[in-house]
Amino acid sequence: MSRGDDREAAELIRSILANDQRAITAHDYATQSPAEALPDRVRSLLKRRAAATDRRNVAYQTWATERQEYELSKEQAREQHISRNRDRSSDYGIEL
Repeated sequence: MSRGDDREAAELIRSILANDQRAITAHDYATQSPAEALPDRVRSLLKRRAAATDRRNVAYQTWATERQEYELSKEQAREQHISRNRDRSSDYGIEL
């Protein structure tokens, strides 16, 4: 083993930075591996990660549904307000 010089280090950095491929994490490698090939601890961590992801997805869907319902109720209230104002007569009982 030998250490490279500054030029080799710079070339290595350039090759890393020029890589346009998506970064792959250890989790990604583990999920792509057959479950039987993984140690029990890794399988357990992957299950915890999947459960946490599912919880986040459910929480997001709940939030998105509530937001959509809120926006709809806000729009309905606005339309009712406009309708009530339109129905009111502009005659205030003052005759000239």
